[in-house]
Amino acid sequence: MSWAYAYAFRAGAGKERCDDVCICETLGDTLIAAVADGAGSAEQAHAGASLACEVFLQLGVQVFSGTVEASCLLEAIQARIPEGENDAYACTLVGAVADSRRAMILQIGDGAAVVSLRSPPSEYEVALWPEETEFLNHTFFATASDADQHLQLRRLDAPPYEVALFSDGLQLLILDPKAKVPHQPFFRTVFKPLKNEPGHDVKASWWLERQIGSEHVTKRTDDDTSIVLARRLS
Repeated sequence: MSWAYAYAFRAGAGKERCDDVCICETLGDTLIAAVADGAGSAEQAHAGASLACEVFLQLGVQVFSGTVEASCLLEAIQARIPEGENDAYACTLVGAVADSRRAMILQIGDGAAVVSLRSPPSEYEVALWPEETEFLNHTFFATASDADQHLQLRRLDAPPYEVALFSDGLQLLILDPKAKVPHQPFFRTVFKPLKNEPGHDVKASWWLERQIGSEHVTKRTDDDTSIVLARRLS
């Protein structure tokens, strides 16, 4: 079994650099992907998001297999931040690991993961809904001292057919917060350009980049936007 994948990110309005970071790789038949969103108020937002993705890439499979506790992943992120500077590196994290038999979705903070558990025409569903907070535009960070209290983890007993990870810049555009469901036409559309060939689909990534930079998106959000798509191939 193998995976086809694509990803894209774009800086928000008036920004020179996107503080969202996304990664996607395959290790044999195992997919590992993550999206981290550096907090807008954090001085080292991009560095924090990069660090979170890097550590997930290193430890995500071990959390998936059960040889490492999920809280150890958070500890590893925080251990690499200079003492007293956790707020400067604040970021959220959404990650996924899947092989030929099962899958894991991990999340802390906003953003989300959407999965399709069977080949079309099955529906897409939100794997983990972002934890609600008391105040609007407030979220939880993987770099915070109480991060383990807000860590969400879901294990699936079968691999998803398709999986999408994205930051909160797209969240309100493609999820219905009242019904807590994804916008089905959006996901059917964005997965169409992804070829049924293993590895990184560069053309699909370029297409995704154009879509998140389109007027339809930029008129509705001025935040950084990022998304990872992956499809399981038989």
